[in-house]
Amino acid sequence: NTILTFFAGANLSLSGLLFQSIFKNPLATPFTLGISNATILGVAIGVVYGIDSASGLSFFGFGASFLSIIILLFGYRFIKSNATLLLFGIALGFLYSSILYLIYFKANSSAISEIFSFVFGDVRNATFFDAFSVFIASMILLVFSYAIKKPFKQLLINDQSAILKGVDVKRVIFFILFVCVRIGCCGPTEISCGYVIDA
Repeated sequence: NTILTFFAGANLSLSGLLFQSIFKNPLATPFTLGISNATILGVAIGVVYGIDSASGLSFFGFGASFLSIIILLFGYRFIKSNATLLLFGIALGFLYSSILYLIYFKANSSAISEIFSFVFGDVRNATFFDAFSVFIASMILLVFSYAIKKPFKQLLINDQSAILKGVDVKRVIFFILFVCVRIGCCGPTEISCGYVIDA
């Protein structure tokens, strides 16, 4: 459990650094961009449709977060600045939260309890396989971060400098967002869906 928690925390911190670096804003998180809200909404929809397995709920959570990333990237094609994209993400987060509150209002108490228990997670029943999968996810994220070191350094200066150096800024941002969400979701289902996506 300690090893599992250590590597899950490593995923969270490194992915958070990547998010904050993309937007050059220390307040940018997956919650700010609405990705975590979409994940929790996906889990809630899964519970409402009667999915009771942790892997099924994880699939719904990942699908919703991936769809949220696609919406953000689609918006990014028409948005000229990262600040506007950040505001677009905040608006999406409020939309997802509104739908989630509507589900809470309509759902029975056992469904609400199941949603909360899955979202806040528990590592007490974690197995060696769970710890190993989070370790693999951490290594993939570390290798990926090292592989994009050069374009990422250019991105940290500013987008115009990166473009002048030949960096495809939108492509790098897409890969960073996709990998952060994918890594967050390939952890064990016992860990909080909302907090792992906060990676």
